[in-house]
Amino acid sequence: MISLQEQTLLLTFLVHCFNSLGVDLIREQVQRLVSLPMWASLLETRLEQELKKDKRYRKFWNVVKKNDGKADEETRKRNHFERHFLASLIKRFYKVLDLSLIHI
Repeated sequence: MISLQEQTLLLTFLVHCFNSLGVDLIREQVQRLVSLPMWASLLETRLEQELKKDKRYRKFWNVVKKNDGKADEETRKRNHFERHFLASLIKRFYKVLDLSLIHI
């Protein structure tokens, strides 16, 4: 478990990364965290709702699932981490906010 200070530093770092998308190296890495495959962290009903909005989303999502089926275990673990990283960070942030409100 990382400390609150470490979490704050991580969030600050990510904000700086998202504000630096003009740099190719940063954009390439950040896109791995915010591309369509991260929708894997959505609830199934919400995912279906989003995929219905545009046929291209469904087509790309099917490619992602197909590639996941072909991937080795290590690649699947890395993909899972990347796809759920921001959602997990947001959930931790909400927990910190909830704890902060309790102590007010």
